[in-house]
Amino acid sequence: MTNETRAFWAALAISLSAYACSTTPQARLLASVSPGSDPAATTAGWFCRNLSDRPGIDGSIFTKSYLEKLAAQLAEIHQTSDWAFDQLNQAMIAEYRAHGACEGIEEFKDSFAKNNPFRVFLLKHRDGFEFVLSLRVAGDGLIEDMQGIGDADNPIQGDALLTLRDLRNEVKARDGVSLRTLVFTKRGTESSRQPVVLVRTPYFQTDGMFTLTKWVNTARFWTDRGYAYVLQAVRGTGGSQGRYKIFSPREVDDARDTLDWIVSQGFSNGKIGVIGVSYEGFTSIAAGITHHPALKVVVAGGAPSDNSDGSFIRNGTVWLKELNYLRYNLAQDGLVYWPGFESALIGMMKEPDLRKYDRKLFGAEFADWQRIAASFPDPSAPFWKEREIHSRIGEISAPTYHIGGMQNVGGAEHGKGDCCGGDSLGNYLKGVSGPHPKAHHVILGNWAHGDSTPYGDGTNLDPLVRDRIPAIMDHYLQGKALSFADDAVFMASNEKGRALRGASYPLPELGKRVLYFRGTGDRQLLSLEAPSASNSGEYSTYQDIPDELNDLMNLNPDSRQTLAFDFVAPKDMPILGDMAVDLHVELDVPQADIYALPVVIGKDGKGKPIPRVVTLCKLGGRVFRGSGVTKVKTGSCPVMTDLKAGDTLRVYVTSNLYPLFARNTHREIEHFYDGFLNAHIKLHHSQRYPSQIRFTTEAR
Repeated sequence: MTNETRAFWAALAISLSAYACSTTPQARLLASVSPGSDPAATTAGWFCRNLSDRPGIDGSIFTKSYLEKLAAQLAEIHQTSDWAFDQLNQAMIAEYRAHGACEGIEEFKDSFAKNNPFRVFLLKHRDGFEFVLSLRVAGDGLIEDMQGIGDADNPIQGDALLTLRDLRNEVKARDGVSLRTLVFTKRGTESSRQPVVLVRTPYFQTDGMFTLTKWVNTARFWTDRGYAYVLQAVRGTGGSQGRYKIFSPREVDDARDTLDWIVSQGFSNGKIGVIGVSYEGFTSIAAGITHHPALKVVVAGGAPSDNSDGSFIRNGTVWLKELNYLRYNLAQDGLVYWPGFESALIGMMKEPDLRKYDRKLFGAEFADWQRIAASFPDPSAPFWKEREIHSRIGEISAPTYHIGGMQNVGGAEHGKGDCCGGDSLGNYLKGVSGPHPKAHHVILGNWAHGDSTPYGDGTNLDPLVRDRIPAIMDHYLQGKALSFADDAVFMASNEKGRALRGASYPLPELGKRVLYFRGTGDRQLLSLEAPSASNSGEYSTYQDIPDELNDLMNLNPDSRQTLAFDFVAPKDMPILGDMAVDLHVELDVPQADIYALPVVIGKDGKGKPIPRVVTLCKLGGRVFRGSGVTKVKTGSCPVMTDLKAGDTLRVYVTSNLYPLFARNTHREIEHFYDGFLNAHIKLHHSQRYPSQIRFTTEAR
């Protein structure tokens, strides 16, 4: 039986288990599907479309524990708002019609004698054979037993590539909280002592269902290489007890307790590597801080480590996406990021008080969001230091690889690249400033946020690092040779297939460039020439009107809330490495947020301008009114973009990026939420106040 056929039966088994456990009308549609009807509107059809064309999914991994969780979550997906199911349904219909194998499902009604615990279903495959599936349902509605009788092979209990243990109560944190943990081993190696790859994640359930395909394929990626794969849900998520707190230092203790447990198990040889991207990268850093003797290597991709200055909060400015993210992690329901979120925020245009956003948008109050909103007026509020581990990265002594993407955001759209590349670089720089500098390495390249570590079968990795990441694990956990052990810095070049290496960052072969903000009449320029005495009083002004949208969202240089400064490249200038902006501003209000957004405007084959956002990484910051002009350092981040001769590098300066970022009301801290004040902001660019953008370039 082919993997695709096994996947088909496995998908139907999940669907039927959900039917047995659910009382929702949508799930009960399952039993009414007749031969020849289109299952596109049914639960079974949804799973057929979702899984039947995914090779490599062996039905035998769907154990009782999986089915119990999946059944409950499948019922939940139908109870979410209509947009979630409709989006998933529409996206899958075309795939189903091209690849779906579902033909019909028939329930044996005569099997339901009084007190008979079994429900029996006849499943008809398009290829012409049939399969009988029996489910025994316990009194609480969960699957107690499942048996299948079918063609030559048993797709449910046949040969397995993996053995899985789903542990709900066995792994305990020091405060008694149970942390749900899955242990994957290659069939036949369950009792063999082997090195372990650990991932600690809040993403057990995404898009309304357990992300089985991702985790099973990722487990196979590592078990095929001789590892046991341990997957754990961080507290408050995915079946783990306790309360989820975003970026909580408690993850250090939870990681230590988990490492202790792994060492005590018969499948472990005492050598552990931890890996993860995004929040999993955060938990990997937390594990590194434990100094656990069994932890031999840390791989952290796109890893935020400081809630006050990371992927969501940038130098005091708040990316509203954090509320959307908190909604998912606290509710464990629906899509990780609700795609209608920014549109819904438009309806909040006149509301200055962030403390009301969670209840107005989602009908619930989220404790972490309330703390963020209460602390937003004051970047020095105590909360920010309660939710960070960045200050402790220098303590890590285990070999640690910080991996970040520098991919362009793309077109005029926001959020498609890796906003966390700056986090990875910042973590590396913090590490090398501590007592164990040689333990820290950084890998930067042209990939998106989720592609810094293997996802599924690993084909998401860029060819430059596809072999590099597993080789790191093989070296530290299996003693294999590592040809690049001395590379502290590894960076992809703008030239495809080429990389730069070095012993420190920034790489010495990168050239430094400075462009100065200049204003001459109605023209705003970026110039290679530094300001002179002749322009000693030069400045540009713009407004911030918080209860109005900013045309910057459409990249309109004529917006009254925006300044746009242009530089036309006289020759090819491939940007690679650091980009930072220093701005000198003067306010007529108590405080404001300042953003600098670099965009490269090239041309397509027909000469049409094509803008692409270079980065949104940390090029923003809070400024308070001083006695005169205040210098704003908006941070730095790693960038790669090929600025060609004739392309325009444009830098937008603004204080309103709503609905991406929360709006500053411009009031004093103690009266911050009393309503909006309009602001007039002067950007000085003179010999005395040389506002500038700095970046590095590679030779060509």
